[in-house]
Amino acid sequence: MGRQCTSGPSASRGVEAGRRRPTTKGAGLTAGPYSWPLATPEEIWAILRETAREQQENAREMREWQQETARLQRENERRQQEIARLQRENDRRLYGAMPHLEADDSVAKHAARKGLFVIRATGSSASIVDRPDFRPRIFSGPPPA
Repeated sequence: MGRQCTSGPSASRGVEAGRRRPTTKGAGLTAGPYSWPLATPEEIWAILRETAREQQENAREMREWQQETARLQRENERRQQEIARLQRENDRRLYGAMPHLEADDSVAKHAARKGLFVIRATGSSASIVDRPDFRPRIFSGPPPA
């Protein structure tokens, strides 16, 4: 407990040194330069209940924001992985081919003009039967160096 005043007007009232007792004045409470209206216990409890409801609502909104942020982060990571996969695939070249067991020479020439490899099945294996000067068409990927 603080020191008791031994002299002055506060000493006779038993007020601790350095502190003033609030006094009521009409409908308000006065303590120093500030005054505010008195509230009943029911009003205080109503204010506390409203404050608790607001805090619960704020907590619920915060959880929703955190969940949405986590979902967006997962989506962003998935998109970055997809971009990386597409970039890896973009580095690959895609060629076309026409396999056959027996084909007319005109069909093989047409496939070669379109830039397709001509693959001929021979027994239990297969072989590419294009001319040595054949230039395959690249359907996707980087151009040849």
